[in-house]
Amino acid sequence: MNEVVNQNDIQESTYAAARKSVINAQRKIYTSVNNSMVLAYWEIGEQIYKACGDNDRAEYGKIYYNTFLQDYLRNSEKVFLFRI
Repeated sequence: MNEVVNQNDIQESTYAAARKSVINAQRKIYTSVNNSMVLAYWEIGEQIYKACGDNDRAEYGKIYYNTFLQDYLRNSEKVFLFRI
């Protein structure tokens, strides 16, 4: 009987350790993707700002971004950009 209980404890602790490893890996992935997307958005914003030149009004940037987004959607399989 003790052997069966001990085996169950081992299985449960192994499962718990494996689950913890997967959850930790997922957190690292989420953090990495989030950091990459923040950097991508910052770079896109900087490129739009530079493209606007002296015309730095928000409306012009919004129009430019929407045009960029439409082109991107046509030419990309997976999209991680959101509309403003």
